[in-house]
Amino acid sequence: MQYSFDQLLDMLLSLLEAAPACSSREQSFEQLRTLWLQTHSYFAAPETELRRIGTRRLEDFHGWKDLDKDPCYLDHDPALRIYLHRDGGMVIQRLQGDGQQILFSRLGVQLQPAS
Repeated sequence: MQYSFDQLLDMLLSLLEAAPACSSREQSFEQLRTLWLQTHSYFAAPETELRRIGTRRLEDFHGWKDLDKDPCYLDHDPALRIYLHRDGGMVIQRLQGDGQQILFSRLGVQLQPAS
């Protein structure tokens, strides 16, 4: 099946909108990777691409920057940046054109102290 990056991105954003908030950076990453894999599967991406996505990790080796800071980020391509916050928050930003457009933003789950 032929598909474009914009089709993949649109589906991913829809799935993220419907997904629950996360409580940690790691949980947010796992959710993002799972939904990105689901999106590629839906569009019948080649098995090699599915394996590549499935083996991605939240590590600098895989392109993540500022892992010791809050937020960390990944430049998916020159036009898209993904931020993950320690509390599970996520922002996806388009870096193309004159401005920087926020495509998706979600706060992390605020953990309440036990009473």
